[in-house]
Amino acid sequence: DVDYVSNPEFLREGTALFDTLYFDRVVVGGDDNSAVSKVMNLYKSVEKVRDEVAKLAGISSRRANGTYISTGLDSAELIKVTANAFLALKISFANSIAKLADQNDADVTEVMEAVGADARIGRSFLNAGRGYGGGCFPKDVSGLINSAREHGVDMPIMVAATEINDGMASYIADKAKEAVGGNFNEKKVAVLGLAFKAGTSDARKSPGVKLANILAEQGAAVSVFDPQANGEAEEGLVAGINVCESSEEAVSGASAVFVATDWDEFKNIDFKTVAGQMQGELIIDCMNCLNPDKVEGAGLRYIGVGRY
Repeated sequence: DVDYVSNPEFLREGTALFDTLYFDRVVVGGDDNSAVSKVMNLYKSVEKVRDEVAKLAGISSRRANGTYISTGLDSAELIKVTANAFLALKISFANSIAKLADQNDADVTEVMEAVGADARIGRSFLNAGRGYGGGCFPKDVSGLINSAREHGVDMPIMVAATEINDGMASYIADKAKEAVGGNFNEKKVAVLGLAFKAGTSDARKSPGVKLANILAEQGAAVSVFDPQANGEAEEGLVAGINVCESSEEAVSGASAVFVATDWDEFKNIDFKTVAGQMQGELIIDCMNCLNPDKVEGAGLRYIGVGRY
């Protein structure tokens, strides 16, 4: 006499405790209402003490009360992958617009700020850059596509989102290559950021690792650094890439520096110091997370994705 329910999680890496305590929604799906209620009540019991737990954990932010949603079993199982697939789609859509912005001198960050101000659309995840990675988005998007195929349903929009995402590292590398004269042969480049997102050491499906490998395959001498992900990223890097212990070591003598993860220490780096360490002058902002004025004020050349 066992009842089965599906309870998909919506926790972000790096903020899992916050997301558990101050959730947007709790989804529980099943065929037995009593079993669904038991799982719902577990969350409601946590909600009663969440402020005390948050205080102990040093979490000060607050979020409005989340929604409890009960569904059928199959619906709950589809909700998780559908949510992640839609967020991945927003990222790929932003990257499509970024490519157009590169061709007509628009700034994709300005475009997406205005588009995202529409309450029907929202600003979250409309961020152009080197694409998504990690353990969830790539897996859930491909899982959704494969599940649809098994049921005789085509999902060309998600296939296109995957193709766009897969091509962003090469797109950025090609854009930088043109800026340095058409090739990376015998040029040292630095990639800062190997984790797929700041605040974690997770380098699964990392766009930073992919970018570093592409640059190495195109003839560059590549040095890389990440505050937390060096160890996890190392086995995914092609032979010959130099894993450094600091950003200073990585950028020393570099013709071009790629910022591939938006760690605070990279966003707040002293670019005047960086300019003195580099041999060249090119800064490639792979996540549009830097202040172009600060970069160019240090005598460096700024290139973003869908901007400048």
